[in-house]
Amino acid sequence: MVTNESTSPRAIAFVVNQIRPQGPLFVVRDIVAGLPEGYYKPYIIQLCSLEPQGEAMADELQAMGCEIIELGFTRGQLELFPRSAARMLDECLQHYDITLVHSHTYQPDIVTSYLTHRYILLTTQHNIAKLDFTYGKGRLLGSYMCRHLMRALSRHREVVCVSHVCRDYYRKSLPTKVNVYVAPNGIDNVLFTPPNSSSERAQLRRQLDLPEQSYIITYCGSLIKRKDPELILRALRRLKKRRQLPSDLRLLILGKGPLERRCKQLAKPLGEQVQFVGFTDRVADYLGASDALI
Repeated sequence: MVTNESTSPRAIAFVVNQIRPQGPLFVVRDIVAGLPEGYYKPYIIQLCSLEPQGEAMADELQAMGCEIIELGFTRGQLELFPRSAARMLDECLQHYDITLVHSHTYQPDIVTSYLTHRYILLTTQHNIAKLDFTYGKGRLLGSYMCRHLMRALSRHREVVCVSHVCRDYYRKSLPTKVNVYVAPNGIDNVLFTPPNSSSERAQLRRQLDLPEQSYIITYCGSLIKRKDPELILRALRRLKKRRQLPSDLRLLILGKGPLERRCKQLAKPLGEQVQFVGFTDRVADYLGASDALI
């Protein structure tokens, strides 16, 4: 028998450290945007407190229908007392009648692995832990974090990776009882569509105060050892030394990081041909104004 009775949306929680404009939260935002309308009620559970740099993104998520909950832990507390955080998270999930829990990044993955009630747990892995933690935190701390994460993921049943390389790594590192899938970390084809015409590109360059006649190459990413932005600058310096560097070439560097000072020193002989933009929320515009992307 067919009825017209509507069912209540199913609650789903996305557990994160903090809301801030960075890769994992962009993935959460895109997942929320793709949820079937009226079928799910999304909650964003921050284990830590909201900071000023995350307010704009929090507003965006709320406008998409998300309810935001803060548990108020510090990162140190999450590292030392993950079971205590799991108990508070457990109470929160039960209060809102949430049974579907999706965690993102290191500490949320560890905390959710200690949940005692029966939830449908899902975690997304955004990187290769051994490489990322070692580069970012050093060999000693990075190795500890990697072991801690792997123990936690061993208590999960479903792990989703953002690439096939990532999937292969976790399949080798985790017990066979853990199901490891891949869901490619997609790109918003509307936002990142190249300009339709040269006039549209020229308009973007005017808006960004970029030279209209230059050949513009853009590097977008953190200035960290693993991404090796110094390699690009050394290559340009070598070309200039050989008098093979086109005078109309311009390199834009979008992003910040611990290698920024070193990169600026390397870029000095290149003068105005290298521009450090820093952190920007206009990445799509800069890419649209560029001829090539590194």
